[in-house]
Amino acid sequence: MTDHNIAVHHLFFLAPVQFYCEYIQRSTVLFEACEHYQKRSHRNRYVLNSSQGRLELSIPLRKGKNQQCPIRDVQISYDEPWHVRHFQTIRSTYGKSAFFEYYGDGIEKILHKKHSFLFDLNLEALEWTFQVIGIQAKIQLTHEYQHEYQDPVTDFRTSASSVKTACSLPVPKPYAQPWQDKLGFVSELSILDVLFCCGPESAMVLRSGANQ
Repeated sequence: MTDHNIAVHHLFFLAPVQFYCEYIQRSTVLFEACEHYQKRSHRNRYVLNSSQGRLELSIPLRKGKNQQCPIRDVQISYDEPWHVRHFQTIRSTYGKSAFFEYYGDGIEKILHKKHSFLFDLNLEALEWTFQVIGIQAKIQLTHEYQHEYQDPVTDFRTSASSVKTACSLPVPKPYAQPWQDKLGFVSELSILDVLFCCGPESAMVLRSGANQ
């Protein structure tokens, strides 16, 4: 029997919540492992919720022509201890959240492994989030690049359709966030926001978007 519930996505670092609302409704999520790196994307950037609003963090890459580089060959730079600063920022923004103590150590261990390659870091972070949230979708990687996929695979890649893709992704119902009285509900944040704020109810929050 053919599986009609497959989607293909780029592999981002701790992707925005709306992507996880999409992942959780799939039986299989196929992640693109044969593309070339694209700048200014969630491949090496993620957004937290700070007391001043949205805070974007970026993973520095080794200098070179990353734009033309196969995604699995893109190397992370450790000229500066960014991984230490990133976790300090995560702790300062979410340290008082209800479930930081349950999941903070997990993301700290991933960051402090000092992966050489961005793809490997992104994949381990993805696998960790699927495990702790309880997402049952199978994670698979592409073996060759295809410009487009036909049914039954739903294709969420390509920069040309990025605006359309973002608009078509499900959005979860609002949940309690830090500084909500000041900022209101802040959307399109990293999956870390749901995890630290909602803990074991994260899957239910994500399904609230998937079921809309």
